[in-house]
Amino acid sequence: TVFFLASLVFEDFTEVWLIAGNGLGTGALKALRGMYERAVTAAYISRYPDEAKRFWKYWPIPHRKLLSHARELHGLAFVESVLGADHIKTVEDEYQQVKDDYQETLCPKCNLTRTMFSWSKLGLPAMAKKAGYGLEHCYYNAYATPTQQGHSTVLAVTSRVKQQPEGRFFDNSVQKYFAGQAIMTAHVVMLKMMRVEDSYFSLGL
Repeated sequence: TVFFLASLVFEDFTEVWLIAGNGLGTGALKALRGMYERAVTAAYISRYPDEAKRFWKYWPIPHRKLLSHARELHGLAFVESVLGADHIKTVEDEYQQVKDDYQETLCPKCNLTRTMFSWSKLGLPAMAKKAGYGLEHCYYNAYATPTQQGHSTVLAVTSRVKQQPEGRFFDNSVQKYFAGQAIMTAHVVMLKMMRVEDSYFSLGL
C-alpha cells in the first residue's frame, strides 16, 4: 500500500510540473492536493500498517456511491442496461458486507449513525500529524488552499479578480504566483515521501 501510494505521488509530481510549466498555477494546485493526500495516507499507513486493511476494505462504499449517483441521474433501468444487473447486485452485496465497519455516530442518545465519508475516522490534518515527517506543516499550501481552488468557492473567484478604475475583471497574472507555490510545495511533499519510503523500506538513501 505504501509503495503503490508513493508511486502515485511521483506521478502527481510530474503532473504538477507539467501543468505549472504551462502557466496554469491553479490547475497545478489541484494536482498537488491529491499528491498531498496520498503522501499523508502512505506515511500514516507506514506508521500504522494495520490500517492498510481498512484502506482497502473501504472500497465498496465509494463504489456503491458512484452507482447511486448514476441511478439518480439516469435511472436504474439505464444503469442496468450498461453495467448489468449482476454487477449492481455484486456492488450492493459487497457494500452490505463492510458497511458496519465504517459507521460514525451522529446522535448517541437516539443511536443515529451514518456511513463514514472516508476510510479513516481521522481528518486529514490529524492524520498528517500522526503520520509524522512534518507533513502537517504542508497542509495549508498543499491541501487547504488547493481545495478552495478546486471547488466553487468565493476564494476561487476573488483570487482572480483585480480592482481596476473601470471596474472588476479577471486577472490571470495570479497564475504565475500559484504555479510557483505549487512547484515549491510539491518539492517539499516529494522529499517527505522519499523519506517515508527510505525509512519504511530501509533503502539507505
